[in-house]
Amino acid sequence: MVTEPKETEAKQTEPKGAEPKGGEAAKATGKPLGGPGEERTPLDLLREHQSTMLVALAVVIALSLAVIHQVKTRRDFDVRAWTRLGELKALPPADLTGFAEGTAEFAGSGAEPFFRIAWASRLYEKGTRGDAEEAVRVLKELEARFPAHPIVAAHVGEQRARIEAELADPRAGLVDVGKPSGS
Repeated sequence: MVTEPKETEAKQTEPKGAEPKGGEAAKATGKPLGGPGEERTPLDLLREHQSTMLVALAVVIALSLAVIHQVKTRRDFDVRAWTRLGELKALPPADLTGFAEGTAEFAGSGAEPFFRIAWASRLYEKGTRGDAEEAVRVLKELEARFPAHPIVAAHVGEQRARIEAELADPRAGLVDVGKPSGS
């Protein structure tokens, strides 16, 4: 009677730690052997890089939340600025209360150029030489801070030049009472 060698006897003839010869490892695991010809599914890649992907996802979520918070904060700041400007413009024309403070408080908002324009207009409308000089100073600051703003580029320089010409004209109807009231 001839007996076939058992599988355990075949393994004993190979050195310890060696893989079975040929495609026996692939047949035993159902996967192809490693190396350049190894085919891995996208699911295998996901499993291998799961922790890296979770960290990347957490970073993306954190950055998204930070951007959303910044945009919301900026929008709220602009809304408060425009609301305050509306309140100040509703005051009587000779009232300068709050324009200097509002301009400082809402510096950097979308309403800042309009705060400065309204403030300079109110100063000029008071009709005193000192207030007109202060209006010129406010308009110069406006031009320096926002040279590319469409309204500034189109109108402010011309308005400032007219006020300066009026200040230089001795026949101007400006009242010379000394210190400007908007300071």
